[in-house]
Amino acid sequence: FRLKLLSGTLPSRQLLHDRYLSTYTDSLCPRCLTVVETQSHIFDCYKNIAAYSIMENKIRTSLIKLIRKNSNRKNLTEIERNLQKLDFGRKSSLNKLVSGMLNIDIQLSIASHAKMANKILALLYSQIWIPRSATANTSEVK
Repeated sequence: FRLKLLSGTLPSRQLLHDRYLSTYTDSLCPRCLTVVETQSHIFDCYKNIAAYSIMENKIRTSLIKLIRKNSNRKNLTEIERNLQKLDFGRKSSLNKLVSGMLNIDIQLSIASHAKMANKILALLYSQIWIPRSATANTSEVK
């Protein structure tokens, strides 16, 4: 999952439909059934709203704990305020967190970036990919 997510090669319905036309008769998202399921749509689908809400709280809490534990900087309040401004409900923000492209003040404060990236990827996997795959596997495949 991790490599396919970061390389943009997750098996979306669009990709599966293109490769296995006789098995996947359409490329619609198996969750919303209204939009072609591309790599982006897997995470942008409106069916993810509840999952992103759960993930946002867990990510913010984990980041704040890491910052407090590992920071020797004096501007912790400002860094925590900047964290509150980040929009974790968007795939692009999560990708920036996972790949290390955070606001430099926040990034300098986190000693264990790999640990945080692993947590975020685990949340994406459990909160979005697993439910999506369960739905995809039960939807009609001819």
